[in-house]
Amino acid sequence: MYCVIPNALYAGSTEKATNIAKLQKHSITHVIGLTTNQPITYPNIKYECVRNICVQDNPQENIYLHFREVGNIIHSALMLGGRVLIHCHNGVNLSPSFVIAYLMQHKKLNFNESLEVLRKSYPAANPHSSYVEQLEFFDYDLNKMEIC
Repeated sequence: MYCVIPNALYAGSTEKATNIAKLQKHSITHVIGLTTNQPITYPNIKYECVRNICVQDNPQENIYLHFREVGNIIHSALMLGGRVLIHCHNGVNLSPSFVIAYLMQHKKLNFNESLEVLRKSYPAANPHSSYVEQLEFFDYDLNKMEIC
């Protein structure tokens, strides 16, 4: 599990998301699973939100459709003082892509700045080239909206 924003936003794999000791150590209150699998259950731990977004981790997937929804879930949780873990199966492509989208949408960073922030804390992050294209379009879309 990698801490992208200290005491707030974490990203990782499903393996990390099922490590109860790590979740407790970091006081995770919200878990966002990017998966097509069954939701993970967390016995003996109370979470404010466990949310599964049905997304496949393959280059043909249109993840752009979910950027705003996931970004808003993360933002709402953080505004309540929560700590969010966003995860996908391997924690390399999909969850890092959504962290980048969140940083662009709510921290007003551009794509390159967001990628740099992510890679400082999460060097293994390596979004698919098709995800990068969708993130660049999201960046363009966000900036276009600010001009209007």
